[in-house]
Amino acid sequence: MYIPYYEKIRNLREDLDIKQNEFAKMLLLKPVTYNSYELGIRAMSLKTLDEIALKLDVSLDYLFGVSKKKKYKTNFPINYGILCDNLIEVRKSKHLSQREISLKMNCTQQAWSKYESGKLLLPIEYLNKFCILMDISADYLTGKNIN
Repeated sequence: MYIPYYEKIRNLREDLDIKQNEFAKMLLLKPVTYNSYELGIRAMSLKTLDEIALKLDVSLDYLFGVSKKKKYKTNFPINYGILCDNLIEVRKSKHLSQREISLKMNCTQQAWSKYESGKLLLPIEYLNKFCILMDISADYLTGKNIN
């Protein structure tokens, strides 16, 4: 059964007996903002998701439901330079142009170019979709888990 990442976050926080207000404070977020993330009614940035994953000591792959393994031996913060390089490398390894991948991702080629160059931060939903389409680990892609 698929469980959205924001529900997994809530479940993990509750398993640790951390109150929502406390967790919001740990993340330097307003409680109302954090609450909207947990309810899935507000999109969080990749940076925020990474901070949450680090605080909960879980992998992005676990949160996205692509792995049952909660964490790796190492759990580094996202390396945005590695992410950009890997977006390009993986796309090219599949022999796809920026135009072709942007069509698969349902975004403009201009936006995809900015994600690859680091001028725009890749939205979580695009990261998740890219990993599924390319059959690659989000943690590997973001440099969080280097094996």
